[in-house]
Amino acid sequence: MPGLIYGLFLYEDENRKITDGKFLIRLILSSVLVLVGVGIFLTGLWVHITAGKAYIAVLSARVIAQLVMIPIQVIVIFALRKLLKPATEKYLY
Repeated sequence: MPGLIYGLFLYEDENRKITDGKFLIRLILSSVLVLVGVGIFLTGLWVHITAGKAYIAVLSARVIAQLVMIPIQVIVIFALRKLLKPATEKYLY
């Protein structure tokens, strides 16, 4: 599911270029959706179903970790895009 969400938000091809500002906004939105929606709620639900642990206990433990990961993930992905964009434009488009 995370791959689908990132693909829908961040996909670009030669006909549809995304500026750095738009990319950053899309990256923040997709990271929040993946880390909060999937990382907290769906993974917490899965742990609750498979391990039988209390959903609120699992949820509260995951909230802090996922909120810390949002800025880290956004910075790393944005930096990698800036670093790899020249090579991808040269060889892929």
